[in-house]
Parts: sequence; C-alpha cells; structure tokens
Amino acid sequence: MAFTTDRPDLTTMPDVSYSGIALLSDITAETIWADSTIHYGWGGRNTLSFDRQFDRFFHQNFGNAQPDGQFAFAGLAQRAFRMIDAVTALDFKQTKSLEEVDLVLVSSDDKPRSDLEGFFQFPGFFDHEEVPGESWSLGAFNSALKPLTARPERGGGQYGVWTMLHEIGHSLGLKHTHQEVFSIPALPSVGKAMNNERYSVMSYNGASKAVEYGHAVSMMALDVAALQALYGAEIYAADDSTYRLMDAKGGRLSLAEGDVAIGRAYYCIWDSGGVDTIDYKGSNKAVLINLNDATLDTSGNSADLQALFSQLGGTIHFNLLSKGLQRDIVDPWHNAGGFFSQVLDWKKAGQFTGADGGYSIAHGAAIENARGGRGTDLLIGNALDNRIVGGGGADALLGGAGNDELVGGKAFDQLDGGWGNDTLRGGAGGDVFIFATGYGIDTIMDFETKDLIDLRRVDGIEDMQDVRDHMSQVGADVRITVGGDQLIIKNTEMNSLTGDNFALSDSGDKHFAF
Repeated sequence: MAFTTDRPDLTTMPDVSYSGIALLSDITAETIWADSTIHYGWGGRNTLSFDRQFDRFFHQNFGNAQPDGQFAFAGLAQRAFRMIDAVTALDFKQTKSLEEVDLVLVSSDDKPRSDLEGFFQFPGFFDHEEVPGESWSLGAFNSALKPLTARPERGGGQYGVWTMLHEIGHSLGLKHTHQEVFSIPALPSVGKAMNNERYSVMSYNGASKAVEYGHAVSMMALDVAALQALYGAEIYAADDSTYRLMDAKGGRLSLAEGDVAIGRAYYCIWDSGGVDTIDYKGSNKAVLINLNDATLDTSGNSADLQALFSQLGGTIHFNLLSKGLQRDIVDPWHNAGGFFSQVLDWKKAGQFTGADGGYSIAHGAAIENARGGRGTDLLIGNALDNRIVGGGGADALLGGAGNDELVGGKAFDQLDGGWGNDTLRGGAGGDVFIFATGYGIDTIMDFETKDLIDLRRVDGIEDMQDVRDHMSQVGADVRITVGGDQLIIKNTEMNSLTGDNFALSDSGDKHFAF
C-alpha cells in the first residue's frame, strides 16, 4: 500500500505555455501517489476478499462475474508498466505481498458485461481497511473480449496494449481527454483533434479501427507530459539511440531502451541524451520524418516553427501530403500533442496519407538526426544541429534553425538548410539548393551544372545582374554575400555560373505561403 498526496502546482512548470498548463491540469487528477515506488501484483479468484471495497466495485462494474484464477494479461501489463517507468521518475516493482501491493490487477471471462473492457481506480479511491492513511487500487479487465486478446501483427501495436496503458494511466492519476457526459465531446483545452489515441492513450477514440495493429505501444505525448508533471521525468535512453520506422509486417517490434523499431504502431519518444536518429528501414515507400517535439501550446506556433513552415510550404512534397497530414504539421491544435514521423501511402487521388503508426516526440525530448529511404521522403529538422540524410529517392530536406548537415542522394533532391550555418550535399542527382535572407552562412559542397540554386527569398536579389553584383571568387570557391548572409559554393568558378543555375524572382512575393 502507498500514501497519496495532492497534485503539484502545475503553474510553476518551466517551458510550458499557459494553454499547456490548462491542458495538463484538465487531464490529471488532484490526488496522486506520494511514494516513488509503486508495487503491482496479479490477483486471482480470492482477490475480492482482500477488501470489501474491491468486492463492491468489481460487481458494480462486472455484474455477477468472478475473477479468473490467474490474471490473463500479465505480459501486456508488464510492458505497460515498463513503458511508463521509461518516462517518469516512478519505479514499478511486481510483488506477491499484500503488505506491499498498491495496484492489484485481475481479469474475468466469467460473462462480464460485454461492453466493458476494464476499469482502474484513481490514487486514493480505496482506503486500505487494515492500514489507516494508506491506499490501494483495483484494476479489472474483461478477458472474454476478443479485441483485448487479439494477437498483434508483426511489428504492430494491438488494441489490448492501448487498453492496458489507458487503465493503468487512470491508476496513476490520468483522466480522460473528453468530458464525462453522454456524448463525450473533447475537453475544450484538448480539442477535437487531440482527443485521439495517437495523442493520448486516455482518449476513447482509437488511432485505428483494426485490433491487430495501429495502436499505441507507449504512453503518447500528452500522457508523457502529464505523468512527468505529476511525478517527474526519468533519465532514459541517455546514450545514442535509434528509432526505426518499418513497413507493415516489416520486422519485429522492439521497445528496447535506445533501440526501438515499430511497424504499424504508435510510439512517443522520450530520450534524455546522446545523438539520436529516426531512421526508415523499409522498402521503397516514402516517409515523413519530423524531428520537432510536441509543443504543448494550442495558442499558436513559435517563431522558429513559423519559419520552418514557410520553408515547408515551398516544397512540392508538402503539397503532395493529404490535407490531414498538412494539418497535423502546421495546426497548433494538432502539433501541441506531437509531430509524427511515419511511413506514407500513395493514394490514387494523387496524395500521400499516413500509415497506421509512427513516432511522436515528447515535449522536451531532443532528436538530432533523420535518415530516409529509397522513396520520395520529406525530412524536417528542428532547432538543433541536425544531420538529415535523404537516401535514394527524390527528397525534400529541411534543416530548421540549427547548424545542419543535409545530404541528398542519387535522385533529384531539394535542400533547404534554414536558419544557421548549414552544409549542403546534394549527391549525384540534379538538386535544388534553397537560400534565403536570414539563413546565415551556408555551404554547398558538391554543386554541379545540372543543379539549381533558388534565391527567390533573398532580399536584394531580383535578377542575374544582382547575383553578379553580390558574387565573388575566393580561392576555389564562389561566395554570394548579401548583408550578413553568405552562400559558399565550393570548388566552382564564377564564370561557369549562368542564369540557368539560379531560380530568381523580379516581382511579387518571394515568400512561400500555405
């Protein structure tokens, strides 16, 4: 058994917006566990005799059913506790001792209510009858329901994992993302878009209609933020880590610390250090990789994100995304709960849609690098120093605000370093290098005559004569200097550059919109 305490004052949280504090307040209970170690154990047929409150509440929810002789979901529950332990300062230990256990889990296939998947009570809901001042909680799960017992496809996240994460979330003080009324609309602070499993496992709205794949295998970004607000953050995956995206049934699911691989499953990354990479290991599909973490801010996008979205709006790749995927990226009522990296499916309508699964990055976690595959990839950096490698397809690589290294491949690639001093390598294809006012000092390492340099967003350059006026030969390199910004073209002669090598604009708005 454990003591409980009041929820901490969330208004003192650093680096969280007012809207984020309101959101986290709405999805967390006012009473939480005071102990840093939570003990859990499996119940059986005699569990209801442990406490009269257990017996009463179980039968209120499951009718005349009785618990199974053994807990049917031990593997799923252990995985769920491990995933929660990975993101919070709480530690979880299994016990058989009635004097130690805080969370008691039972299952029942004895004809319980068919519409009830399970329940778990909040901290402090049951006072221990024999130990005044201490509490414990009962969780019960319907082992007769086929969705809960369905086996996952290879690499996938099954429905039962989501249910287990959801109910254990309640036992730690997480509330639903919807209002507790019949029509269950979303909480105003959460909004309709984020009232979904891929943003919070506490939602009733699944990320997929399937039961064998397409569900969360970890707490998602809103859950991670809420649990860390209540209990503190864990130091986890502090060395160099790799997070692999796989095609459907493309490999085994791995949830190992620092070595994660998912197919059609959702996973929120919490990573405390090292130099980390999101990597696609699949066939020839396109991928979207976004290295930005959940903002927890529904009030608007930061200046860094607005600049990044301006870059993004100028790519062909962004315009090939479905409207839903575009909203996921640029709308603060979506990206407050995370940006998603996922395998893309090409539809006959001429647009990419997202597969049922992907990574989001928890607020405050830092992922530095992205590596695409052989498809038409869109790889989006963040404010850190990123290394972004496109692979074999015709890719768009966006660097964000750091000092980045962008590396294309054999096909046509679009490289836009963004703010910061960036290094650009297009590779063997005919590539487009984008430079704009405020970008700092960027260096093109491998310019060829079939490549194109896009200067349409450089203030003061309208035509080829303007380019020549700002161009100089410095040793083996050409430098184009405008104010405090400079583009260095390595191993190139000025007299080899013509108007065919540049995209220029002598009228109209040079800034892309979306």
